[in-house]
Amino acid sequence: MTSHLSKHFGEKLRVSKVVTASFILLAPLWVGCQHDLAVAQQNNGLIADGPGKTLRLWYDEPAPDSDAGWVKRSIPMGNGYMGINVFGGTASERIQITENSLYSGGREVAQT
Repeated sequence: MTSHLSKHFGEKLRVSKVVTASFILLAPLWVGCQHDLAVAQQNNGLIADGPGKTLRLWYDEPAPDSDAGWVKRSIPMGNGYMGINVFGGTASERIQITENSLYSGGREVAQT
């Protein structure tokens, strides 16, 4: 009976340690998010990357609308399995969707 109680107490102690450690590690993130939200609300939704600098992408010309243009000048987003490349101009913007089975970087032999 005593070993069962001590085992149960040990499990509760382990869980409480994990919860405490999680709170200690995640609390600063929550405080930082609250600060960023307050700054964004004060600045009409614009968050600055320094004094007088808002986080924006700015380009002098659109990416060329050609096979080589989107490869060299598009903005890649996503992960290793699936992603997109965004390119184009202000009047029309293109989104190129990529998936790892569509292109692997070279020729592949079809499996039968």
